[in-house]
Amino acid sequence: MNNDRRKFLQSTSLLATTYLLAKPLKSIAGVSTNNFLSRRLQLNAINIIHTGNLHGKLYPFALGDLNNVGGLHNIHSIVKDSRMAPMVVDAGGFLGNSGLIDNDINLVRQMGKTGYTAVTIGDKELAKGEAYLASLVPYMDFTVVNCNYNFSDAALKAKVSAYHIVRHGQYKIGITGVGPINSNVAGSDPVKKANEVAGYLKNELNCDLVICLSQLGYEQKSDQTGNKAFAAASENIDIIIGGHDKTVVHPQLIIRNNEKKQVVLSNGGFGGAVLGTVTFGFNDKRGLQTFNCKNYVPGTNAGSSFHDNYTKITA
Repeated sequence: MNNDRRKFLQSTSLLATTYLLAKPLKSIAGVSTNNFLSRRLQLNAINIIHTGNLHGKLYPFALGDLNNVGGLHNIHSIVKDSRMAPMVVDAGGFLGNSGLIDNDINLVRQMGKTGYTAVTIGDKELAKGEAYLASLVPYMDFTVVNCNYNFSDAALKAKVSAYHIVRHGQYKIGITGVGPINSNVAGSDPVKKANEVAGYLKNELNCDLVICLSQLGYEQKSDQTGNKAFAAASENIDIIIGGHDKTVVHPQLIIRNNEKKQVVLSNGGFGGAVLGTVTFGFNDKRGLQTFNCKNYVPGTNAGSSFHDNYTKITA
């Protein structure tokens, strides 16, 4: 491991970095094991905590330098201790591989207790078909968004929305979600559908911020579109919060979209081992002005070999 990388991994108190959105940006977020979420609430800001690919991880890891790191219970503690009134969202892949209904019920119940506002769904949630996912709906105390799947199950049709509107202080936020083409559900082009919904949210419903929760993965080698290409082809979306693979976008990327405007791309980490946090600041005319980001390690003992161990974990 080179010295620069070692210094980066050992740093546990880097301050989040703020940028002016009116200028070309170079994202340089920090990674921290300290709770920066206790900073004073900014009244002209929207604060977001995001996860992805929880893969059923209710409790922390128990593996070397990852001991006590990650897991939904650690995330719950962070959210409840925060003074920044964050909005909590998940980019899908929250169900695990156990196939045990009790495990999945416990997970979605805990997500509700943690205060998730909205989540999207992908391959993990659809692995056992629509009927299995529908059986979890009564325990989901949060909104599920997806705009490119067409469900046949009545419970899923009622539960899954193309978009969700959230009031965050004085601001209006529109949230949508997309997933990859999946053999277990009828679907349409995720980029086209996301742009259609985002245009409606931004131009017809006058949302101050549009979020897309995406299960497309960071980059795809197949004929399906990954989140990086999605961001470049997107319109009217301010931030794409990604999941589906284990890529942690660090620092968060700021990409020019199809309209030559800036869109943020952010991924958290598998099993809750890396928590993404972003804050958008607004000017007096309700225009986006600043963007502040940081990746956060929930738990303890995230030592110098944290990322080396993290990449060895399999779903």
